[in-house]
Amino acid sequence: MAIPFRFIHAADLHIDSPFKGLTTVPDYVRESLLEATFLAFKRLINTAIAEQVQFIVVSGDLFDESDRSLKAQLFLLQQYERLSQHHIEIYIIHGNHDHLAAQQIPFPYPDHVHIFSSASVSTMEATNADGAVLAYIHGISYPTRHVLDNLALQYAHEPKHGYHIGLYHGNVGNVSEHDPYAPCQLSDLLMHQFNYWALGHIHKRQVLHQSPYVVYPGNTQGRHRKESGDKGCYLVTVNEQHETSLQFLSLAPVRWLQISLDISSIENEAQFITAIEQHTAALLVEQSRSSILLSIELTGSGYIHELLQQAGNTAQMLEHIQGLNEGDTSGEWIYIYQLQLHTHMQYDEASLRQEESFIGDFLTYYEQLLLQPEQVQQLFVEAKQALLLHQGLNRYVRQTGSDVDETLQQAQLADAKQFVLEWLLLHQDQGVSL
Repeated sequence: MAIPFRFIHAADLHIDSPFKGLTTVPDYVRESLLEATFLAFKRLINTAIAEQVQFIVVSGDLFDESDRSLKAQLFLLQQYERLSQHHIEIYIIHGNHDHLAAQQIPFPYPDHVHIFSSASVSTMEATNADGAVLAYIHGISYPTRHVLDNLALQYAHEPKHGYHIGLYHGNVGNVSEHDPYAPCQLSDLLMHQFNYWALGHIHKRQVLHQSPYVVYPGNTQGRHRKESGDKGCYLVTVNEQHETSLQFLSLAPVRWLQISLDISSIENEAQFITAIEQHTAALLVEQSRSSILLSIELTGSGYIHELLQQAGNTAQMLEHIQGLNEGDTSGEWIYIYQLQLHTHMQYDEASLRQEESFIGDFLTYYEQLLLQPEQVQQLFVEAKQALLLHQGLNRYVRQTGSDVDETLQQAQLADAKQFVLEWLLLHQDQGVSL
């Protein structure tokens, strides 16, 4: 029987990375964001020590830029020393953001820090305190930023006995919304018969395969609103039979979140602010150990819809709400950076459809259109052709591809109907010009 062991799998730490999408924030928020990637890595080391793991694997992009800041490098050296004191090894491959051609200060790292070269796939032995081999770790670093070859083909096809871990930084499955670095297929990894593939590059946490596990842990700290939710690493436990189990561990000191708030029952500004305060207070309790960058999606209809439709009111309301949370900022905080208006006017659509008016005719036409899918498709084709001729918008249209998503089309059509209907209701006393 084999020796049981545990290790941590992390990737895409992007230490000293800037946050995107926030231009003006209070000082306490800015200071937290500047330190967030550092604190996430420090929590990783704390977790490794507390869980008494035998080693850590990092699957690329420790740094955010090829020219690594002195602050980031000194910080890493300090954290590596902490690992050394607890006899925890760390195995690292470098990816497209921290490739080996980058400028760096040649610090002498401790002996327990193992960095894979970019010359070829190499193998290292992870051992326990007695020198017994726990696992064979295989990996290769990026020599430069743009690696477009399938590096998976370079790994050994027939590993010898023991537990084998493959470190890989790349786009598995050639996912179109991610950069195509070291692209490969899942089958390219599975054919090597490794026990665990520790992936990096994709910032969304996902398990691509079980038995063996092929895992993206995601990044350790979200840096913009699209990297929302909890971020962290995986604690991997391997038993005497080499059976593997995973446990996600939260590391991010700041989380990007979005919640929805139905305004239908809210009658005035005071009730609106109270509702937001109740939601944010609950979030701080639920999301312990993390501060929150929050976007609130407003839905429904009612007084607040009419209020925020007036010019400048949304910005003024947001500024007021942001000021409510500037009291105690010594611990975790919550900062609302956005109010999304997905509200609508109050109206009885069924009654409007029965009217002998332009609005009634419009709603009747819309209902008839839904029964003619070919005509709906033709409308979208014509709209896309018109947008392709627009110099500012055509590149976005090309990114959508040619595939038809009927569910998305129906949602877009409903949004367009609501927009036109509300415009007509707002201007019905002024007459409608076609």
